[in-house]
Amino acid sequence: MTQGKTREQETAMESIRDLYRRVNNYASVTAVFSAANTQKEFTHTLGRPPIGWEVLRKDKAATIYSDSSVLGTQSVIRLKSDVASVTVTLRVK
Repeated sequence: MTQGKTREQETAMESIRDLYRRVNNYASVTAVFSAANTQKEFTHTLGRPPIGWEVLRKDKAATIYSDSSVLGTQSVIRLKSDVASVTVTLRVK
């Protein structure tokens, strides 16, 4: 135990650190969509199912979306683009 902290305080701090690691855990993915409105799977390194994504960069105007009830698995994310032949960099959360 750290000096001056109770066991409950130590447990609470460890829970907060664990939550912070989970929230800030993300994988960077480069995704190439060759066809419009067609679901593709892209590999990520989260080690858990993704909860969302952010587009960081794209080489043309496009909307990236998911219409799947399950966004992905421990190793892939399933997405679509409304435009063909677009390359995007994603932050998968």
